Amino acid sequence: MTLIEKNQADTQKNAACEAEKFPIPVDDIVPGWSIDPVTGERFFTSPKGTTFFAGSGGLRAAIGDKAPAPVCGWIEVVSEGCNRDGKGFKRLVRFKDRRGIMHRLMLDLSDIGGNPGAVCKRLLDDGLPLYSVTQQGGNAQLVDFLLNAPVQHQFTAADSYGWFERGGVFVLPAGAVGIPSDGVKVEPPGDDTGAPMYSQAGTLEQWKATIGMDARHSSRIAFAICIAFAAPLLAFTDEGSGGFHFVGKSSQGKSTAMKALCSVWAQAVEGCGELASWRSTDNGLEAVAAAHTDLPLILDELKQAERSVEQALYMLANGAGKRRQTRGLKAQKPLTWRTLYASTGELTADELAAQYGKEVATGANVRMANIPAVPEGGAFGVFETVPQGMTPEALAESFAHNAARVYGTAGPAFLARLVERVQSLGGAERMSEELRRMMKEWIDANGADVLSSQTRRVAKRFALVAAAGELAAAFGVLPWNQGEASQYAAACFRSFLADFETSEDRALRLCEIPFQLIDSYPENFSYHMPDGGRTEAKYTTPFYGDVVSDMPVDGGEGRGAPALVLMTGEGWKKACGRNAAEIGRAMMAMGYLLSNNGRKFQHNGSADTFLGIPIHGRYIFIREGSYSAKVADFLAETYFSKGAVCEMRKKAMRRIVQSTVAQPCNLINRSKNGTLPRKACATGLQTDKPDKPKK
Repeated sequence: MTLIEKNQADTQKNAACEAEKFPIPVDDIVPGWSIDPVTGERFFTSPKGTTFFAGSGGLRAAIGDKAPAPVCGWIEVVSEGCNRDGKGFKRLVRFKDRRGIMHRLMLDLSDIGGNPGAVCKRLLDDGLPLYSVTQQGGNAQLVDFLLNAPVQHQFTAADSYGWFERGGVFVLPAGAVGIPSDGVKVEPPGDDTGAPMYSQAGTLEQWKATIGMDARHSSRIAFAICIAFAAPLLAFTDEGSGGFHFVGKSSQGKSTAMKALCSVWAQAVEGCGELASWRSTDNGLEAVAAAHTDLPLILDELKQAERSVEQALYMLANGAGKRRQTRGLKAQKPLTWRTLYASTGELTADELAAQYGKEVATGANVRMANIPAVPEGGAFGVFETVPQGMTPEALAESFAHNAARVYGTAGPAFLARLVERVQSLGGAERMSEELRRMMKEWIDANGADVLSSQTRRVAKRFALVAAAGELAAAFGVLPWNQGEASQYAAACFRSFLADFETSEDRALRLCEIPFQLIDSYPENFSYHMPDGGRTEAKYTTPFYGDVVSDMPVDGGEGRGAPALVLMTGEGWKKACGRNAAEIGRAMMAMGYLLSNNGRKFQHNGSADTFLGIPIHGRYIFIREGSYSAKVADFLAETYFSKGAVCEMRKKAMRRIVQSTVAQPCNLINRSKNGTLPRKACATGLQTDKPDKPKK
């Protein structure tokens, strides 16, 4: 009896027990396979001489004249492909687990041949019935099958999710949207570790009738939904990654907005799935961001980022991870991404950093715009209105209920219509032009074109979200009228502007911090008056410095504004705390701090005095516009005359721009004859002392 006859006899004995025959028409047989007309099984012989039989009962293998023996459950190799550069060959496998549920898995040929134990472990973990393994965890017959099973279809493996061809093919975990230009099917990345956990339930019409319609009661929730549609549009702009932070107290609706956003692509279940957390290592956050290229990223509760918040904001905005090395000291390719993220928290990044004695730079706040979760008025929490007969709590509960049961349809539908739109316009460049026009119209309509450069940068991100909402409404994905999305974005933008601090605002605020110490501890300073009077500090432990004040101490109206301050190191430390370096840089840049010591903030010169006061090691600063006529006359014969200070500031600005460091000089009174000193230093302060010879 031949091998085929043995196989036929064995199959016929068990035919009555089989639930289905798995018949395959001859025309559908892949070249390289044959079909047994009696059993309906397909079979092929590998280069090693093993004959594999694939049927509904699973995979069997026969060596030589031996009867076929079972290898594993039902499995097939669907297609074979590689990356765009022609490397990294892979095979796409389908199999049924022990419950009969179908799985798809992308396997690298290098793993199948070089690490069979790991491949078998992965298949076992996913539920494939595998009947025998070696001590190393592999199965030689299964590996032979995976490597040599004939396939007919080819594919191109995407390196990441997002746009594979801008405007033409978009890769999602479930497959690609659009047809590639070369006609070869595009498959998602093989490794789904960290992949977006997208899924679908219900229909688009159900989502529109529930979450889509209810979102119109809240500009914040509506704006969050538009963020979900805006992420794929980043590729058509010159904008980089960025985010929005919905901030407010607990139970005010922040999570409701995130659930609505999440429902565009996935099921919204708090604490798992796409509702991620800021609590992550750098490596973990990089991997999640890279997996969400051209897709929205949700990060809940900012305070879980703790001390690393500013670093995380810059990393997300930069769009690239750290450069690392392998164990062999070879450079690894850093992870890259392009995403829009939505964050929530009870604190802003500034407030969180303040808990650790730090300040977040304005650049970080530009990268993540703060939006108060509660609109102006705040009668209904995150909602501006509620349906008649319904409470805000009931409406929020409705969002949570629907986002867990009707989800994942709006995002793919938007992508499909976007691809059609790009094709109808004539290509991705035409889509970019249309998007730029829409964004400019929104910016002009909301007066953002006349704001500071930093504010305009954030305004562009708001404009992109507004344009995304308008496109989604035009595509029929959102049940809104034209113009609604723009209004929701405008409301959120106005709330952002109300609390946003530009770099210029921040610098001026920092410059005022040392002056505040005088108001808080007036009796720890000595005062010098324009009339020549002097009031000594009441408390000299600690002693914070000397102040040239605008009014007499005993005039009954207070001391007035300090004109010139010569603060001790102890006072500077008390005033500035951990932000001393940043405050010093801001004061020098604004011309408030007068230093003769290069880039250092303290005065240098052990023999230098001012009005008899030793000023070596002092922090000397002056507020712009603080000179009254009396103070100007009082300081006229010193290096702190009004004209001299103006010259100091000019030269200080020139030094900062040119990034040069001049020779230090002494800060003392003018020479008795009133002649100008010999030499100018970096800040424009001058000395009448002869130059000392170099040692």
